[in-house]
Amino acid sequence: SQLVSDLALSKLFSLFSESVKVVILNGCYSAVQAKAIAEHIPYVIGMSQSISDRAALEFAISFYDALGAGESIEFAYQLGCNTLRLENILEEHVPVLLQKGKIPKTSKLSSARIFISYQNEEPAQSLAQIFHDALKEVGHQVFMASEGIRLGDEWPQRINEA
Repeated sequence: SQLVSDLALSKLFSLFSESVKVVILNGCYSAVQAKAIAEHIPYVIGMSQSISDRAALEFAISFYDALGAGESIEFAYQLGCNTLRLENILEEHVPVLLQKGKIPKTSKLSSARIFISYQNEEPAQSLAQIFHDALKEVGHQVFMASEGIRLGDEWPQRINEA
């Protein structure tokens, strides 16, 4: 394997911009490369964060099934994401569809790793949980003591690992 720069991918796909209509990068954290490719290709799908093998496979199967049935790329993308919801795979937010000319310059495609620290009493617990759920829903990796630290764990070590 070899690391390839975003610029190299962009230049490569610029050579095929007349014949390639869609590119899927079905690997973890590929949204940055997808953004570079989308400068030249009409539709590009990348993954905004880590994605499980099962989620990547289910998304791809649904996406290609829809294309094979004559559906649009947008429909195929939505079907792929919805299939993850139907299969109760909580990664439907990971695939990102980019369209040439429709990529906001300020777009942040990668997720952040966030640790939420809070007082172990109300209303802090409830507010922390609401914050946790909202951040996770938009694709961030969120760690909270209540779900990630077990009795007997070394708190500082566990927090640093997360």
